[in-house]
Amino acid sequence: MIFKAPKFAFGGLNTKNSATGLPLLDLVHLQDARIVGTDLVQRLGLSRVGQLTGTAKASDFTAADSDHYSNIIDARAWALGLYWTVELSIEPDTTTGTPGIFVAGDTTPSQEVYITGGDLTWKGWDSGGTPSTVTIGAAAASKQQVQITRAADVITTRLNNGTAVTGSMSATLAMRTPVGDLRIARDDAANYFDGTIDKFDVLSIVKENHNDRLLRLPNPRARYVHASYDFNESAGNLIYDRSRYEGHLIKSGTPDEIATLSHNPAAVRALSMFVDDQTGRKQLLMVAGGQYFIADVD
Repeated sequence: MIFKAPKFAFGGLNTKNSATGLPLLDLVHLQDARIVGTDLVQRLGLSRVGQLTGTAKASDFTAADSDHYSNIIDARAWALGLYWTVELSIEPDTTTGTPGIFVAGDTTPSQEVYITGGDLTWKGWDSGGTPSTVTIGAAAASKQQVQITRAADVITTRLNNGTAVTGSMSATLAMRTPVGDLRIARDDAANYFDGTIDKFDVLSIVKENHNDRLLRLPNPRARYVHASYDFNESAGNLIYDRSRYEGHLIKSGTPDEIATLSHNPAAVRALSMFVDDQTGRKQLLMVAGGQYFIADVD
């Protein structure tokens, strides 16, 4: 009888010189596997995260000039199902009329935020076409951070991380698939926003608060990020979506690029973890070329 040694498949790391082989800007766990007797045992080895910094900006729009950004919507990014979060920062110059702040699908919208009667308002449609509307709060000519979340049949909105305002929609039907353009600073007609917009993020998770409302996403390429717009205009009159869907938008009119309303995360090169000879895990901070002990994990 011939016995063959067992074989186990592991994904290899693409390393070069002293590189770790771990992709940047995404939390990664490298499993440390070894043979103990006849068993294959895995234990945590290394974790690494990174944070972005950059020259992010905001855009100042003039309604009289029909300023806005738009492009054909990527339905994948707005296939949000029953659980999601949308966040943005704004600073209206005026709160009169019915200006659109954004609409996901100008032909067949999935959801939109606009001002009406002096109030910030969210409206969304389920896949059956039934609309739901929630009044977020009073619009003001000052910096305002808006958050909308959906958890099954409950829509929750927060203005400046204040008291939550809730609404309802179908508990089983996903959001309607949008058709047409994603527009920022314009609705599905010709109602333009007058003021500043910054930090427009779409997530496929439900956040329980808006404590981080003044911070940009540290990891816009994470899988749960469906859109994260930087209003630092690039060549070709584009603003970039920093998410993996890269749904960049095209300028119309002459919106001005101005200082951001939000803060960029501080630079952190990595957090790492190693296993010592006593099988205990130790956590380290690596920054500016140095490595610093943080704590024993176990």
